[in-house]
Amino acid sequence: MEDVKKYWENKEREINEKIKGKFLCRYVGGYKNFSTSIWGLIYYTDKALYFESVPRTRNWFENMITKSNSAYTKGEEKNFTIRAPWEKIEDLNLSPKESWLKRTFLSSERKLTFKIHSESITIIANDEIEDLMIYYKDQKMKKPNRGGF
Repeated sequence: MEDVKKYWENKEREINEKIKGKFLCRYVGGYKNFSTSIWGLIYYTDKALYFESVPRTRNWFENMITKSNSAYTKGEEKNFTIRAPWEKIEDLNLSPKESWLKRTFLSSERKLTFKIHSESITIIANDEIEDLMIYYKDQKMKKPNRGGF
């Protein structure tokens, strides 16, 4: 647990901002030429929304079938970070909650989509991501004359 705390302290120093909220999520598409699903972290500050991909490790099956000269084994798999300043986000939407029946028997994933520079980026996260939407709407209400943040 101490490692997690240190990670976020280092991240705040790195970006020089206080992180307001953070969630584990899965990127599913929309950013440049990154078209594969990848796990990552979404976090936000007073200034921006961030998505940071998490380096992936191979499982036993991938070890068995992947050629040793592939880009993955050479460590060339692309990881990326998206920094979206609030004032540049053109649209931010969260899919509605599924019915209680579906949430009981299936995972409670929600789809977060935001548009920046004509790219519509989609992230899948659990219901806790709703905290981000509450923050976004609160901030938007505080600054109505600027069209956002």
